[in-house]
Amino acid sequence: MTATYEPSLPTDRDWLRLTIGDTATASALLQDEEIDAVLTEEANKHLAAAESLSILRTRWNSQGAGVLTKQVSKLRISYGTDSSAAEALDARIKQLRARGAYLLSPTPGVLKVL
Repeated sequence: MTATYEPSLPTDRDWLRLTIGDTATASALLQDEEIDAVLTEEANKHLAAAESLSILRTRWNSQGAGVLTKQVSKLRISYGTDSSAAEALDARIKQLRARGAYLLSPTPGVLKVL
């Protein structure tokens, strides 16, 4: 598998890498083939970026590097990043999905009621 990135953003794959912050190819979070698969499955690059971030979040959580906070009485245990990071990631995913959905919707027209 490979990981490439061109800063001039000639492809949707490069745009997606920039959008999700995965531009260091030596330590790529997603391989080109994974990104290409997501781009093929999703309707546009914004939805593909949101799905890619969701995939990464799931991967981080399953490896114990994700966002997890447990609290019982005064005992609090946190793994990975803090809840503000989780909220920021969720907000970014939501923003990308909203932008992708907006681009899919037809231009609003005039409805004539007879």
